[in-house]
Amino acid sequence: MIIGIDLDNTIIDYRESFWLTSVSTGIISDNDKKDFCLKKGTFPSKSQIKQYLKSEKNSDFMWESLQGKVYGQYIPHAKIYPGFANFLLHCKNRGVKVFIISHKTKFGHNDNSKTPLREAALNFLKKNNLFSDDYGINENDVFFLNTRNAKVNKIMDLKCTYFIDDLPQIFEEKNFPQKTTKILFDPVSESLMNDTFNSWWTINKYIFDQVKNSDISAYVEICIKDKVKLVSNVKGRKNSNIYKVNMNSGKEFVGKLYPDRTFDNRDRITKETCAYNFLHSNEIKKVPKTIYSNQNLNFALFEWVIGKEISEITEDHIQGVTDFVIELANISKNTNPGTFDLASAACLSGQMIEQQINERYTVLLKCAELHSDLSNFLNNNFYEAIKKILPVSKKHWPGDFSKKLNKYHRILSPSDFGFHNILLTKNGLKFIDFEYFGWDDPVKLVCDFLLHPAMNLTDSQRSIWLEKMNETFSNDINFKARLSASYYLYGLCWCLIILNVFTTENMNDKKQAIQLSKSKKLLNHIIRLNEKGIMYA
Repeated sequence: MIIGIDLDNTIIDYRESFWLTSVSTGIISDNDKKDFCLKKGTFPSKSQIKQYLKSEKNSDFMWESLQGKVYGQYIPHAKIYPGFANFLLHCKNRGVKVFIISHKTKFGHNDNSKTPLREAALNFLKKNNLFSDDYGINENDVFFLNTRNAKVNKIMDLKCTYFIDDLPQIFEEKNFPQKTTKILFDPVSESLMNDTFNSWWTINKYIFDQVKNSDISAYVEICIKDKVKLVSNVKGRKNSNIYKVNMNSGKEFVGKLYPDRTFDNRDRITKETCAYNFLHSNEIKKVPKTIYSNQNLNFALFEWVIGKEISEITEDHIQGVTDFVIELANISKNTNPGTFDLASAACLSGQMIEQQINERYTVLLKCAELHSDLSNFLNNNFYEAIKKILPVSKKHWPGDFSKKLNKYHRILSPSDFGFHNILLTKNGLKFIDFEYFGWDDPVKLVCDFLLHPAMNLTDSQRSIWLEKMNETFSNDINFKARLSASYYLYGLCWCLIILNVFTTENMNDKKQAIQLSKSKKLLNHIIRLNEKGIMYA
């Protein structure tokens, strides 16, 4: 099998680069930015910027100039598409030859810097380590052609079994070889062409079906340059794929392949590895030690923790969790706020909790168009609950509902915190899964611990937890009031989080029905407590 692959916008990801380059070079001015109506953390697409420059500025020159800068002088703004390095390694692991075949001129149009585009592209691939022996390609496997026709001829000469490109026009060339399977790479899912895929992971599944344990062995051997004896799957982790790795040397590790980042900007691998390294550097060793991480592969190795899940929670376990939270609180006071970003789904004000409820509610309402039971629940039960609970929480909120918690009272939080992410070892509790780590209000950590559907606390244990947390954060005079006012809001959030199964493709009706039942039960619990003015029952 021989696979040919286009380069720009297929391997090299310019989705953020066009915006960053247009702003940094002044092609898009501060006055222009408001015309794009961007949501926080998003970037206009290449086509949106192109359309804007050609319609609002009436300038083909500016668009061509921007292209030259993006592909040349400002190529460091670009990234490798998530999953591509994995795909390359899977090809090498299966003896599949890969060629990169690009229609790229030597210089960009209207680029005053005269940056050699082909040289810039090769240097970019080198800096991203794709020409190392690890991935099975080198500079001799890259071909630059001046025209589309020449590109198609090269595909034919190389006898490609598959060719992957982001432009459907290349497949429309008259001399495109009939024996070559056409694969369109289309992250925005605009094309109706057959064999169109929106990520490298979906292409990988199409050609190779699945990631094999031998692929994971290759990941590990790239990381630590040592031979793997055995890789086995570890069940029970929902977000990432987890593997136990036994080395020939006798060492044991956990291998973690993080979720596809094509449409998820959360940098889970960096958050988790940085969190573990930071805690260990501060002598907090109740988390696994990071052995190695590889951004290209979105894969990390950690120490293998010998322990078991906690099936029956005791007061000693509550105390162990409390001790860890106290350590986090103490270290947070002595950590520069700029060291870490906010935790995933952080809530630093009542308004931020309300915003999360509204955003989750809006997403689920769209899904509810196909599910009458969900629609009835959201439009009636849940909507009425929001109308009752939100005004009460606002009324009892200490101070300004929209004002963010000051930095001194924030905590470095694992975010997804509970006994579902804790192992019992001979040396005590070990805390795992820090993919969402960052700054947050400790009230959120306390409420999530009580509300997470995987938790099974008795009323006595809930009482002990709240008592210990109130004592831990007693230096924050508003902690108790904020906790009481926000508990019901976080409860509403969890009612919606439980319903995420309705947003997932190919989820079976039985699972959806189970989750809807759980959400209804939690909502009734929250409404009852809110009416009584207490936090738990």
